[in-house]
Amino acid sequence: MTLLDILKGISVPDQLGIYEESDAFTASTENYIDKVLREAKLNNLKVSYYYGASQLVFIENEDTANRVYKLPFDGMIREWSDYNEETDDYDWNEEWEDYNTNYTAKTLELYNYAIEEGVDEFFADIKEEAFSFNHCVIYSQAFVVPRSAQTKSTHPSEDSLNKAKKIREEKYIPFSTDWVAVCIEMYGEDKFNQLIDFINEYNIEDLHQSNYGFTRDGKPMILDYAGFDD
Repeated sequence: MTLLDILKGISVPDQLGIYEESDAFTASTENYIDKVLREAKLNNLKVSYYYGASQLVFIENEDTANRVYKLPFDGMIREWSDYNEETDDYDWNEEWEDYNTNYTAKTLELYNYAIEEGVDEFFADIKEEAFSFNHCVIYSQAFVVPRSAQTKSTHPSEDSLNKAKKIREEKYIPFSTDWVAVCIEMYGEDKFNQLIDFINEYNIEDLHQSNYGFTRDGKPMILDYAGFDD
């Protein structure tokens, strides 16, 4: 049995998501993760998970994995406080709020646009892989090590680094200099400028160092490019 088999056999809860302020999981989400990890342990699978504001990510054998599995969050629990005059204290309130966007589906949509525009080599490929027991889409995406978690050094040439620095001086680019330099070495300066034009055209934002990085064989790649505006 594989991780995908486990994900296909378990129902995804209706309110998959987190608390806005604390980033803690909703009770149903925590129960779902526990079920997945319990089944993985019973089948001697090494499974890890990660999450952001918009999705939950499972990885089987992270040290060697080529794909990850993603489930979009439906929303989050908003938290706020109201002053209570009677108690002279604040009462905490919470309410579930649906997202306006399925960000994992949006990633797939943007990836298809990237193919049409000829810049898909910069984006981790994503597809609808399967369905859960209750027919929720399970997405799979190419594994990329985020720049923020990178342990291996990149070694672009001095010429590529100088070109990258010049580009970053001339226009706003959210990527690190070494990442830009590797892009230039691998695909050329014109191709990299096409990427920047694509990012601007499709208003791709939130490209911090956890959302781009390198594949196992050293290719520069963006792994999370749907942004977040809920």
